[in-house]
Amino acid sequence: MLKTNSKDVREKIRVYILWQTRDSLIDDYHIPYSEVSTFSKLAKKILQIWQEETKYDYRVRKYGYTFDVFERWAQGLALNQLFIYYYNTSAVYLLRLILEETEAEASKFTERQAEQLLTKLIYRELINDAQK
Repeated sequence: MLKTNSKDVREKIRVYILWQTRDSLIDDYHIPYSEVSTFSKLAKKILQIWQEETKYDYRVRKYGYTFDVFERWAQGLALNQLFIYYYNTSAVYLLRLILEETEAEASKFTERQAEQLLTKLIYRELINDAQK
């Protein structure tokens, strides 16, 4: 089992984000490839879309852009496929693959806990990259 802050897990989350969103942003949001060609550009674009889509949320006006706002946005199936584990894919199974867990290790998570952890890992990578 890998730790969530290991380099391997961070890289797997980055690959997952790229794999799930790049084509969607190009096709559905009509964003040129040059604006999402690297992970840094993609992360900034995702955060920009998040902020644009949640700018009228009362929590943003009161607390700013926090993980709670991000999680609520993600649960609304934001960006089509990135957060698909909230709807038709097992978050426990996806987390098991990313953390390289055995079935017994993965069984300690409920679907809700796995969804929240995956969302935290995605949020962490997007925020950390945007701060560079």
